[in-house]
Amino acid sequence: MSRARWRLALTSTLLVGLVRIALAEARVLPVGVFYTSRNTDARYVDTVARKLKSAHFNTVVATETFTKETIDVFQKHGIAVVSRNPALMAHPGVTAGWLGTSEQPGTRADFAALKAQYLEHGTNAPKPFVTCLPGEEMGLYGPTDPRAFWYELRPSLRCFRWYGISRSHYGILHKPSTEGRLSMPAIMTVGAQARKTPYWVTFQAFGRNEHEAMYSNPSAAQIQCMMHLGLAYRARGILLWGLQNVGEWQCLLDEKTLQPTDAKFAAASKMAGLIAKHSDLLASLEHSGVSFQCPNPIVYPIPVKPGKDGKPAVYVVNRDTRNPAKATLRIWSETHTWTKATDVFAGTDLQIQPPNQDGDMTITLTLAPGEGKLITTDVEGKKKKKKKK
Repeated sequence: MSRARWRLALTSTLLVGLVRIALAEARVLPVGVFYTSRNTDARYVDTVARKLKSAHFNTVVATETFTKETIDVFQKHGIAVVSRNPALMAHPGVTAGWLGTSEQPGTRADFAALKAQYLEHGTNAPKPFVTCLPGEEMGLYGPTDPRAFWYELRPSLRCFRWYGISRSHYGILHKPSTEGRLSMPAIMTVGAQARKTPYWVTFQAFGRNEHEAMYSNPSAAQIQCMMHLGLAYRARGILLWGLQNVGEWQCLLDEKTLQPTDAKFAAASKMAGLIAKHSDLLASLEHSGVSFQCPNPIVYPIPVKPGKDGKPAVYVVNRDTRNPAKATLRIWSETHTWTKATDVFAGTDLQIQPPNQDGDMTITLTLAPGEGKLITTDVEGKKKKKKKK
C-alpha cells in the first residue's frame, strides 16, 4: 500500500469514528430537501425556512448561490445546511458538504471529477462530504457502481440516489424492464450492506404527469413508501429532490408562490413528523438476524433491532402504492418464544395468535397503500437441548 493510500485509509477510519459518534450522540435523522431555486432573497429564504420547519424538515441541500447570510437564515429556524461551497464549511449552520454539480453522475468523467474533488476537500475535513451517486448502477460492478467510489475513497458518510419512478413499467413494486438493473429493494439492500459506514439516500420527488414520462411524478403514497423503505434499510438520512418546481419537473412546491404542487409535500411532511417523533429509535436501528416470514410477496418484512443488543423487530412495508395489503407475520414456536408485539407508530399492542397446526405464531396486519409499520417484539430464541450420550 502506498503512503498516500495509507494516509487516506487512516484519515477515513478516524472520520468514520467521528461521524458514528456524532450520529450516536445526536440521534437526529436528517430529513431534508434539495433547494432548487436560484432565488436567495432574504425574505424568500425566510419564508422557505419557516415552511420547512413547520413541515418537520430539518435539513436543506444548498445551491451554489447560497451565501453565509443564506445559511444564517436557515440556522435561525433550526434547519441544517449541506453546503456546496467548501469555503462555507466552517459555518456552524453547515453539517456536511456536497461535492459535484451534477445530481446524477453517470459517466466515467463525472466519477473522475468527484474523486478529484473528494481528494481535495473531503479527506481531511472536520465535517463529512457527500455526493449523490447513482443507485440505479448499484451492484452492477461497472465503473459507475457507487461501491467502487466508496471502496477507493472510503468516505465517512455515504450517499446514493434512487430516481426509479420512471414510466409505467418501473417503480417500487415492479422489477425494472431495463436489463442489468436491480429492483429497488435489491438496490437498498446492497447499498446498506456495501460498507459499515452510515449512509444517506436521496429519493425522487419530481417528475412529469404524462403516463410514459421518463421520470413520472411520484404520488403521495410513493413518497411515503420510499421514505419508509429508506428507514427500514437503516438509512441515517433521507433527502428529497427537489423542493421548488424546475422547468417541466413538478417538485414539492411552486417556486413563486411556495404552495404545494400536489399531495407530495403533505405526505413528505407527515413522514418527516413521524421520523422526528421516533428519531431516537429509528436512528438506532441495526440489522437483525431474526427473520419473520410473510407469505405476501408485496409486503416486505425487513428484520431490524434497536441497537446492537436490542430485541428483534421488523419493519413491514407495503410496496403496492395503489392498493391496501394484508400481511401475516410468522415465526416458528419450536425455535422462538414470542409474547409481545407493538406497533410503534400507532402506539398499540398487537394480538399474537397461538401456534397453529404448523407451529407458527402469527400476527396479522393491514397496511394502506405505501404504508410502513415498525413492529417491536420480545422474541427470543429457545436454547437447544443437549442430547444425552
